[in-house]
Amino acid sequence: MSFAILRAELESAFGTGRLVAIPDGRLNPLVTHPQTRRFLAEVGLPVVEGFAYEPLEYLAVGLPNAVDGDPEFSGVRGLPETAGHWVLLGYCFGDLIYLDGATGLLWELIDGTVVNSRVDLFTRSLLVLFRRWDDFAEGVPNSFRDSAAEKAEAEIQAVDRDAVDPEPLDQPERFWSRILETLATYG
Repeated sequence: MSFAILRAELESAFGTGRLVAIPDGRLNPLVTHPQTRRFLAEVGLPVVEGFAYEPLEYLAVGLPNAVDGDPEFSGVRGLPETAGHWVLLGYCFGDLIYLDGATGLLWELIDGTVVNSRVDLFTRSLLVLFRRWDDFAEGVPNSFRDSAAEKAEAEIQAVDRDAVDPEPLDQPERFWSRILETLATYG
């Protein structure tokens, strides 16, 4: 399987030295999904101060178990049966992002929705947002922010159809749609 994004593309956008890969020997053994393990070891995730995604120390320690890193996790009801394989990936817009190490799905629990279907698609979504980050800055006119949010949502949907709100809206709001709406409204 090829990835939706390459390390060279990420280095070009985020800058050399702003990607953190997790060597296979340090990666949490709960991450058993082969493509996810390979992506985290070969490509990695961006670490940019002041950006939407904040991995904290989670990448450096190889992604801690969700149950160890989030004391409230064990009390959450209705999780998939693979929740025992969940690890902490970091925060995105203040929401804790969980990686299901068995399936490769990325989750947030505030709305109980899938963030992205694969870690490479999450990273591609971060890149889409990073390229438009200044479009959401304070002082940017609302109409321009609305347009930037619509374009970003279309780009994210093009690479991961289930990452944005479905049509018709008969399911809970998706993570990226909620984030982009907030950025468009409040900057």
